[in-house]
Amino acid sequence: MLVCRKILLVIGALLLLQGTYARSTRRPSWAKGYFVEAQNSYIEVVSAIGFEEDNARKKATQVLIERRGLAAGGTKTQLSMVGGEVQITSESTVLVKARVLDEYVDRIEPGRYCVYLLVQTAKNPTLSYDAVKVKGGKVRVR
Repeated sequence: MLVCRKILLVIGALLLLQGTYARSTRRPSWAKGYFVEAQNSYIEVVSAIGFEEDNARKKATQVLIERRGLAAGGTKTQLSMVGGEVQITSESTVLVKARVLDEYVDRIEPGRYCVYLLVQTAKNPTLSYDAVKVKGGKVRVR
């Protein structure tokens, strides 16, 4: 009887831990939706759901590509991502310069993740990024 009670306590603790895993880090306020047009760039949130974090991250990046591709004339684009730097190209011409400022991953349930990316996109690839500070889930454009 005592062994059964201990097993039930362990299972209950594991279930509680699993449920709190999705909220192990506090959801930043920008993850609810954010868009700011600064002097040289746009700061916005893109998100997507996937079966793994990397899959959801790739889908969120694809959302960014589609948005910016439409804004740039709807041409067929290719993605390359090195670190937090995203480059979108069409044949040999860079159309968009963007970088990931912050990321939040929400584990919806086992095997399903939602990735939110706070992305800064230059209005023109030749422009420098505006200064942006992300701290405590809040975004400040200087």
